[in-house]
Amino acid sequence: MTIPMADYEVIEKAYPKKQSVKPNRTMIMLSSLIVGLIMGGVIALILNGLQYKIKTIRDIESAISLQINGIIPFYNRWKNYKIWVFDRPQSFFSNNYRKLRTDLKFLYDSSSSKNILITSIADKEGKSTTAVNLSAILQLSGYKVLAIDLDLRNPSLHRYFDIDNT
Repeated sequence: MTIPMADYEVIEKAYPKKQSVKPNRTMIMLSSLIVGLIMGGVIALILNGLQYKIKTIRDIESAISLQINGIIPFYNRWKNYKIWVFDRPQSFFSNNYRKLRTDLKFLYDSSSSKNILITSIADKEGKSTTAVNLSAILQLSGYKVLAIDLDLRNPSLHRYFDIDNT
């Protein structure tokens, strides 16, 4: 049995340096700071560019030239399918619907019938709640109101009035 031999040979021996090698801390800290600032700036610009939410009224007014007739705040308890104008007539939300009704009254003359379309691109934004409560406020003011739910995928107006969807 033969023992395999390595087929290498030493060309030149390694010589240690007289001075020890250590990391350059100032260079590492400076380069880390520069890379961190650049990366943070790039991430902030990307996140700002991907932001599609409306945060203030100025966002709407600057994007398109539409007149804002009313602002209805978000309320988590709207999922109970209540008509807030009837249940709590003196609440903050009922007053916002009254203000919207008044703004619409001054915007249009009352000599002819008007159609109001409430829409958005996403679900669960309060379209049905706004339609029902605005209809109730207009009805309490003496207007004849017809609320039609044209949401074919997820109709919900029947829940507010406790009627069958058929």
